[in-house]
Amino acid sequence: MKYLIFVFLVSSVLTLSCQIRQPAVAGHFYPGNQEDILQELDSMFSKVHLRTDSDLEIFGLISPHAGWIYSGQVAASGYSLIENRDIRTVILIGPSHRFNKNLISVYNGVSYRTPLGDVPINKTIANLIINGNDRIVFDEDIHHSEHSLEVQIPFLQYCLQDFDVVPILTSTNDLSLLKILSKTIIDAIEHEKDNILIICSSDMSHYHNYDTARNIDLLTIELIINKKWDVLHNYIIEGKCELCGYYALYAFLKVMDHFQCSDGKLLQYLNSGDAMGNVKAEQVVGYCSIVFPCSQNTKSEKEKSMNDKDKQYLLDLARSSI
Repeated sequence: MKYLIFVFLVSSVLTLSCQIRQPAVAGHFYPGNQEDILQELDSMFSKVHLRTDSDLEIFGLISPHAGWIYSGQVAASGYSLIENRDIRTVILIGPSHRFNKNLISVYNGVSYRTPLGDVPINKTIANLIINGNDRIVFDEDIHHSEHSLEVQIPFLQYCLQDFDVVPILTSTNDLSLLKILSKTIIDAIEHEKDNILIICSSDMSHYHNYDTARNIDLLTIELIINKKWDVLHNYIIEGKCELCGYYALYAFLKVMDHFQCSDGKLLQYLNSGDAMGNVKAEQVVGYCSIVFPCSQNTKSEKEKSMNDKDKQYLLDLARSSI
């Protein structure tokens, strides 16, 4: 009997440990220990010249997901706007680079771990989204080695306190399923109401020369921030625009559209050539940080416009970002 109890307890501990998403790219995409992570974050945020005391309400953020040495500074420009804000839940949507299982995978374990510690999973929202369709599931394999969400988590840990996450990976290019995902996210937000941030993880064009990449990326940015999303979709299909996280972005933009968020605002654009100080590079990857403002207190249509102070602030950012 004692042996059976012991086996049960060991099994329970092992099962619980398997439900913690372990770091997969720490020490590779970003530093592998707490001290070095905090030192690098301190350095990146010290170089961000954005006003962090604005009344701007951030609802959606597009953030890059390459190694921090390349894209971390661009990511920091976006995350600086949420520093010390009262954000309780962060819904993260990113692409799966390794799997196309024609599924959406919502991580529904206990927590998401980085060298800075564990972030709890909001299981209420995760379950609401999973219950929306039989092709929205918890497939741990899809999350196991994926970097697109993991590289975002330390930024959140640096900027926020007492928050949880809902990590979602799009392992599909089925637009009908992505529309269902956006609807489930909308329903979950309306159920939970306040203090929610949505982050879409995506890099931009890949492996063009510096000038070509810049031209492609600036066109893509123009279509995103001006809500020309049908044109963007056509250009993605035709190869005129590139976003490795496009199908995650597709669902994200549906959510932004539903809540009638203000036009997207570019905070910063760089590519890996800029990061490495080589504007003659022949193969670069593009990165952008774009914010979508929206009222966090209520999602009623009467309270979704920016005030003049916010508009001028973001206009100044856009002018100085490139």
